[in-house]
Amino acid sequence: MNNMGIDAFFTMAKHEAERLLFQCSDDKSSGGYQHLRNKLEKAAVRKVRVLARGELKLGEVVNEWDFVESEANFSALFKGDYNPYLYASFFLYHWGIYIYSTGEYLSSLRFMIQASIYAGYWKGARERDEWLQAQEVAKQAKIDNGKKVGEGRAAYFQPVREELIRLLMAECPSEGWRFKTKAAEAISGKLQIFIDTHELELKADNLESTILRWSSKYPDIEAAFAKVVRKND
Repeated sequence: MNNMGIDAFFTMAKHEAERLLFQCSDDKSSGGYQHLRNKLEKAAVRKVRVLARGELKLGEVVNEWDFVESEANFSALFKGDYNPYLYASFFLYHWGIYIYSTGEYLSSLRFMIQASIYAGYWKGARERDEWLQAQEVAKQAKIDNGKKVGEGRAAYFQPVREELIRLLMAECPSEGWRFKTKAAEAISGKLQIFIDTHELELKADNLESTILRWSSKYPDIEAAFAKVVRKND
């Protein structure tokens, strides 16, 4: 491939790297990204300048990249930190531009392609983290909404529970009831009248089951049953 062909590919690779490195969505995370990008790019530029001033040979630069690459992969795999990929892509991007300026067109193309690859790794990891965070927020919102619905239902049936306790005390025979089921059966009729009078939506065919369920769910109702159910008397 002649230099003109390499030059065209280099330009394409450079544009792709710039698209991944310098374009970010206009959202709340953009400010944080800009700060991180500026910090890591400055560090990469400093490294490139040091290497360029030392007039290091290509093999020595590859060794430098080997270190950057292994550090980035280690951080991603074992620390869950993908930011070294961003630093690596900046390093390769600026080093590729420098190498291009020295006339090493084929090498500069290789570095620029690597810059695009690692920028893509970082961008993909960032988008995945944002997606996971969004999923967690949605999950928590669903839980919170469920709690609100539950709290709303509890408040809605509060008058019924208060009437239930009153009926347990008022209708309890002198010897008490031997079983919860007998107590629930004894007061369910009058409790249903209370529900109908106040136009509350509570199914009559499930009322006794509801009473028994509430006797384990709400401490005040549980305490009321403890007073009127006397198995050992």
